[in-house]
Amino acid sequence: MPVAHMEDVGAAPRPRGRPRSFDPADVVSAARRIFWTKGYEGASIEELSSAMGISRPSLYAAFGSKEGLFNMVVDEIEAENFSYMRRALEQKSARDVAAYMLRGAIGLPDGVARGCLELIGCVAGGPQDISVRANIVDRNAAARRALALRLEQAKREGDLPEVCDAQSISSWLFAVMQGLIVQAACHVERSTLLRIVDLTLAS
Repeated sequence: MPVAHMEDVGAAPRPRGRPRSFDPADVVSAARRIFWTKGYEGASIEELSSAMGISRPSLYAAFGSKEGLFNMVVDEIEAENFSYMRRALEQKSARDVAAYMLRGAIGLPDGVARGCLELIGCVAGGPQDISVRANIVDRNAAARRALALRLEQAKREGDLPEVCDAQSISSWLFAVMQGLIVQAACHVERSTLLRIVDLTLAS
């Protein structure tokens, strides 16, 4: 894994030119925990740099800004979610795609489920930096478009009726999936969530 080297301005004096080394994955994960508990606006640079174990100058040198750091966190979450959505879109029929998405949302690994909740919370929370919110909204929209394209393929193959609105169905399935993730995090019984999935698939 690559290691970034930069000056640790806040550290005790040491031989001139000796770099500070840290693992980018470790510091991004530390920042992610702060954003999860504090939210984007609530997370201060002081809290972030302390949790990450680097100085403010090192944080700015590595990530440019708090927004740049947050975007790295979102990249990490998106990478965790990618394989799950890819497998869903590879299912043989539109119904199988929906079933994989919805049933899978109930049993997502903790890290992936938490990542989904983090993104939901960032969009649904209080006032946010406009560009930060827009970034998350754009990424969610890209995922919905990918599902809509898969549903359009199903229409061409005769798997879905031609009258079906792929965009609307995609948005609906994502809304149900996100709701299931939230309910699962609130420890709603699995049997209850599976009934919701069955009702959705029967619609």
